[in-house]
Amino acid sequence: MADIGSLAAGALSLDAVELSHQAGDAQALNMVMMGALGVGLMPLSAAELEEEMIGSLPVRFADTNRRPSAWV
Repeated sequence: MADIGSLAAGALSLDAVELSHQAGDAQALNMVMMGALGVGLMPLSAAELEEEMIGSLPVRFADTNRRPSAWV
């Protein structure tokens, strides 16, 4: 991570696998990663980003992906 930090000052380190497990589903990993990527990089608020991402999923996945641990 130190090498990455020297190349990109804004690099973020997180345990996305653990966060997805805390959300209750290992498949929430994609949401964790997209949330980490999107917040601060896209011209959307965190709420707008969440709504867009949740809206792209089948309804049955919405509850898991709305859990706080699924978002960075």
